[in-house]
Amino acid sequence: MKKFFFVLSLTLSVGFVSCNKQDSNPVIAPVISDNFSVQKNSSYGDAIFAPNTLSAKIASFVLINNTKEPVKVNNITIVSSLEGVYYSNFQNIKLFMDGIQTGSTIGSFSPTSSFTTSFMIEAGTKKVIDFYVDILNFPSGSLVTSLNVAGTKIISASSIKSDTITGQKVSIIYPSISSILSPKEGASYKTGDTVRIKWSSQNVSKISILLNKLGYEYPIALYIRNSGEYYWIIPDSLPISNESGNPSTITFGDNFKIMILVENDYNPKIFCNSGIFSINH
Repeated sequence: MKKFFFVLSLTLSVGFVSCNKQDSNPVIAPVISDNFSVQKNSSYGDAIFAPNTLSAKIASFVLINNTKEPVKVNNITIVSSLEGVYYSNFQNIKLFMDGIQTGSTIGSFSPTSSFTTSFMIEAGTKKVIDFYVDILNFPSGSLVTSLNVAGTKIISASSIKSDTITGQKVSIIYPSISSILSPKEGASYKTGDTVRIKWSSQNVSKISILLNKLGYEYPIALYIRNSGEYYWIIPDSLPISNESGNPSTITFGDNFKIMILVENDYNPKIFCNSGIFSINH
């Protein structure tokens, strides 16, 4: 009996494995880059805030550790560029990681703010960091931030520094109620009717809706979320309190207006009135 011997040769190459010939579907070897980088957080886009907003989230970044060892982040520097506003319009910039404040609050806002940190990012992992600031009264413009990070590799003790990455654009816009679309001037209602109150606005979060007749005000809805629309069922009576606190009622008839008031700390107050309409029994 003849014996046959088969020799299996194995050739290894970067990117594929072959048995005497190249595989038509090569198995790609994983590539591990040995760097530390910063990216703008794509899950947080450009933002719009009103003046007098506390803890406004102005930027979000992702720190990515693709090195082969843990990295201790020692310093985070944020550089800010303003348009139409001043650094004095902002204060109390804070750095958060995983929802927890990291480092001390920096009271004064400046072109460059540096945070001394000491948190660890394990090899092959990432961390999301967010920046918050208090926006004071009167600014109207925009803010763009850039970020760079410095740290140390734990095992090799070598230093790392990221490229400078630009973050989100933040616009500061005054809130406004531009018009009340409904009820229309000259409209007529009676008690029990449902009134559709509709308005257009910009950058408004909370409002109050008041019924006004010759200076007397009946509260329809107070401190509600601005949805642009509200349905109100006219009650059988319109009780109010006068300046002395004594109860009274608004008489039905003509000269009614809807007032929509922006709820914030602005002085003078921001509001809009509808045209005159009537309510009868």
